[in-house]
Amino acid sequence: MAKPDKIRAVDEGVPAQAWRRVSWVTPILDSWKAIVALLALLVFQNLDLVRELKNLDLHDQDVVRILLWAGLVLVVIFAIIALFSYFSWRAMTYAVTDQAVWLRKGIIFRTQRHVRFERVQSVDMVHPLLGRIFGLGKLTVEAAGGTGSNLSIGFLPTVQLAQLRNEVLAGAAGIRESHEDSVTSTPPEQSSLRSAETGRVFGQQPPPQVRAEMQEAPETQLYAVSVGRLIASTLMSGTFVVGVLMIVAIIISTGVVLSLGESDAFWGLLAGVVPVVLVLVTLGWGRFAGDFNFRAAVSPDGIRIRRGLVESVAETIPPRRIHGVEISQPFLWRIAGWYRVSITQAAKVSGEQGSTRVNNVLLPVGDQHQALLALWLVLPGLEDPAEIFTEALHGRRTQPQWVGVPRRAWVFDPLVYRRAAIRLTETAAVIRGGRITRFGKFIAYERIQSLVVDQGPLDRLARVESVLLAMVPGSFQMLIQHLSLSDAANVTAHLANLSSNRRSAEPPEKWLARVERGLATGATVSIGATTGGENGDRSHAQPASVTIESAQRNLDNDRWKPQ
Repeated sequence: MAKPDKIRAVDEGVPAQAWRRVSWVTPILDSWKAIVALLALLVFQNLDLVRELKNLDLHDQDVVRILLWAGLVLVVIFAIIALFSYFSWRAMTYAVTDQAVWLRKGIIFRTQRHVRFERVQSVDMVHPLLGRIFGLGKLTVEAAGGTGSNLSIGFLPTVQLAQLRNEVLAGAAGIRESHEDSVTSTPPEQSSLRSAETGRVFGQQPPPQVRAEMQEAPETQLYAVSVGRLIASTLMSGTFVVGVLMIVAIIISTGVVLSLGESDAFWGLLAGVVPVVLVLVTLGWGRFAGDFNFRAAVSPDGIRIRRGLVESVAETIPPRRIHGVEISQPFLWRIAGWYRVSITQAAKVSGEQGSTRVNNVLLPVGDQHQALLALWLVLPGLEDPAEIFTEALHGRRTQPQWVGVPRRAWVFDPLVYRRAAIRLTETAAVIRGGRITRFGKFIAYERIQSLVVDQGPLDRLARVESVLLAMVPGSFQMLIQHLSLSDAANVTAHLANLSSNRRSAEPPEKWLARVERGLATGATVSIGATTGGENGDRSHAQPASVTIESAQRNLDNDRWKPQ
């Protein structure tokens, strides 16, 4: 009796003909920094020998023999690296099925991972500097699973990379073509892999050569950030201002010491100023290079963000994967009327390996018009967003519909208690706070994971409680502190009821449908009826609306101007 073919678990799930290879230069682009660093270390450790090379007598047989052996060692090292790179490339393959995207790699220890489409949080195209030179990039598929759950596929040519992104996005959006529509002729016996033990058929996937090309979904650009505004906002940030003040203080103190006759004060000046300058330059360059040429657009498969100077990044975020949004305004940004919009996603944790963003930024800097557009992208069903936006960023405790902190709790937050409040709309909860840096946080009810009520010993003395609207970990929390006992109980009860009703009446998948309907109806997106004043005064309110056409402004008209 013939033995059945051995099936390894690492190979199950995808037919052999569905696997595709990355570019053969992938191992080189992945390891060139390490190779350069190793060579630099070897040269640094042997500087004396390098200096003596010009004095070597090439007629000396011993010298020639040593050079030949050194050259042979280098050849062997590079041969080993080349051989390892070749086998690494051979072992690295990827595939896209009807249910998931797969990645397989490893020489000695083989690993096979996949991300199911319903778990996809975002799809990013990344072109590092060296990759841009050769027209190659990577695709990062981020999943809701924490560290180690993301896939990074590449390097691939730009055209092939875009095609792969379209396939993954089509699967995540549930519009991936069926095999009957996408395959011209595929024998049934070649379209699946059957388990020898259970008879189960895995991942019916056509071979790449007969798969129809997935077209890129059309998009509508909503806003862009000009270079001038990006630079000005960086210079007006709190970190930069504090750094400049530190430098000025060090210079003044050094001048005083020098006037007293201390000749060594100059070196103290350098020791104090240089680290601060390096930190400011590093932070400033990181923000400038990361958010350079920032553009946001909307398409049927999600929100598309393009950015980057040295490293070009193209991100696609399905709106239903966004859990919360925060709009903030630093103190000096009030002069120009600028805001920053950040979001929280399940896969986008700051500093996570494989993530192409440190922060989840939907708008690095923009005016109220652009901030409202960003808010509309996340919460298209929010009622009267212009009014809520104004009250969240500029309102105080006197405004109706907001549940604020009682006066007896001023001792906990003497600067913030007049602004700290929560409002429950029909579709989302809004929390505001901040004095120096104002902020408004928004979360759709269906995104609330749980409700946590906390009361410390000092809180019990003051008869207050804090309520946490728990969501996936991210750059901010939905926390309202020091509510009265009755307000905390009422807010918690209403949140539980609204969250349950909202989740059953309108699941998160309808988020994108609202955006599509808004774009389809005359390309006009209403973001509210009126805007109010500093304290919610609507006596001088004016109509507020956003049109897609008005959002597509020329960058020359988007230059920084104090407003």
